[in-house]
Amino acid sequence: MQVRLSVSTIVFQVLVCALSICSTAQAASPKDKSVQSLRLGMSPDQAQTLLQSAYQACEVSKKFHPSETTANEGDAAAQILAELALETGEIGKTSRKFSCNQTDVIDKFNLKFLSAESDIGQPLYEIAYLRFYGDPAIDSVTLIQYPFESIRKSLFDQYGNPSGQLRIKTSVNQPAVRTRGKITLPAGNDYESFNITYVWGGKGLRAQSLTYCMENCGDYYLIANLNIVKRKALLPRNTFYVRSVSLKMVDSILEEKQFDWSYQKLHRKPE
Repeated sequence: MQVRLSVSTIVFQVLVCALSICSTAQAASPKDKSVQSLRLGMSPDQAQTLLQSAYQACEVSKKFHPSETTANEGDAAAQILAELALETGEIGKTSRKFSCNQTDVIDKFNLKFLSAESDIGQPLYEIAYLRFYGDPAIDSVTLIQYPFESIRKSLFDQYGNPSGQLRIKTSVNQPAVRTRGKITLPAGNDYESFNITYVWGGKGLRAQSLTYCMENCGDYYLIANLNIVKRKALLPRNTFYVRSVSLKMVDSILEEKQFDWSYQKLHRKPE
């Protein structure tokens, strides 16, 4: 951690506050508590059924809570489910042959559940979701399939207007591109990219906690991160498209309950 703050860092923090992320007033929560039909508070069985129904050819992996009441720690069937995870493919290989569900996008899920020792129903308290679209081929007749404006509208339609947002330019050097089998550098300013963050809910969110709320989070909150790109070679012209979108939705009350359980578990004396 740097002790001195540069002028650019100070300007950045002022910009963040100007975009309402430093607001001290309680921000409105997202109006929907679900991500891809997975809803906060649902049970592990409900969540697993939804994942397996939507991604029939994909494997759902499991992680378990440690438990002193488990007779055999090596027996997964006797343990208490903590997380469900699913990945439909490898990021960077966005073609049907690399995807277990035969699509040209990559989806990743990680779902966290309360321990049965703190709540027998084991409600879902955190949903982390990533969709990676990849990058369309560089060709003058290639059409953009996932425009930023369209995906942003779908987010706002589902969750309402965000309580904070941040836009950071990430393009520094123009990347090499492949055109008709040849790798070339684009002429002029042909490439722009930004990271866009939207926040729903919470109070006092700071720039350094945009990926996770640490305090004054409200009952539940949502943080969305989008990586968007614009290339002049693609159609329609001067249109940003989305390369990836990630969503993290958290029930703050249940999360705190789980943290309390974990703390007690780590400090529990053997009986």
